[in-house]
Amino acid sequence: MVPIELEVYGFSLPSRMSCSTAFGFSFDEVVRYHRLTNAQDKRRVLDLYLDNFARHHISPYNPAPLDPFGVSWNGSQPVFDWTAWDRAMQRAIDHYGFNSFRLPLAGLGGGDYAHRRQPTLNGASENDPRYEVFLQRYLQSIEAHLADRGWLDEAFVYFFDEPQPQDYAFVNRGFAKLARHAPTLRRMLTEQVEEALLGGPTIWCPLTPHFDDKNAQSRRAAGESFWWYICTLPKEPYAGLFIDRPGLELRTWLWQTWQHNVDGILIWQSNYWHSEAAYANGRQNPYQDPMRDRKSTRLNSSHQIISYAV
Repeated sequence: MVPIELEVYGFSLPSRMSCSTAFGFSFDEVVRYHRLTNAQDKRRVLDLYLDNFARHHISPYNPAPLDPFGVSWNGSQPVFDWTAWDRAMQRAIDHYGFNSFRLPLAGLGGGDYAHRRQPTLNGASENDPRYEVFLQRYLQSIEAHLADRGWLDEAFVYFFDEPQPQDYAFVNRGFAKLARHAPTLRRMLTEQVEEALLGGPTIWCPLTPHFDDKNAQSRRAAGESFWWYICTLPKEPYAGLFIDRPGLELRTWLWQTWQHNVDGILIWQSNYWHSEAAYANGRQNPYQDPMRDRKSTRLNSSHQIISYAV
């Protein structure tokens, strides 16, 4: 027998964490899998999911999927209806303690490494001389509203995902519009520091293997900050979220986040239950068939077996 002595400190974790969290959450998928058909059931189930996120100190991208803000146009002037969105966001921040949310913006276009959507706003394309006027008034109104509510520290703009070098000019053009018309909105990009992107993101969010302490120190001196993320990559020896990996790895990831002075963590989706490619004509059972890439039959290469955070 080996005697063990423990000293237990009396403390409790705050409801709002210092580490920013940003986890994708598809409420449409929840509605589909729970077969929700009426508004009352949708709200009841949404509250259960939000409560689960909050108890695990995780902030979903969008905590108000049933209450988007509305915008209409009176000529060149946007007219916003913030009523339902403000109420839902106030509850998300004050009651649930969420410390980040993805700001839904029109007008910038968007996309990822495989697809791109060109910018349009109020019927005007980017080449239309009215577009810049519309965008300026739209973004300034949103920025002013968030400032009035005290939510600029929680909001982030995430309009393009995982760009390739050929996307950098497009991405920076969108960030330049934000910097010009709404400079206090935080601009997040899931990419490592690249010279061609400097001046664009204010929050860099690379995959964990692409985080570089030296680059981070330089960009922090310029007033920028860092999150990082894991997805179908990285593989070992980095911490990952595949179900064949030890659960301890995600705990380790948070210690590494603190060790490298990283401000936030991101996971692209917490309830990716269905692959349209694999199950085009039916609903996938994620317990019987965990999410994976059906384009390959080699388990050690292309199959993506993911454990979900919520």
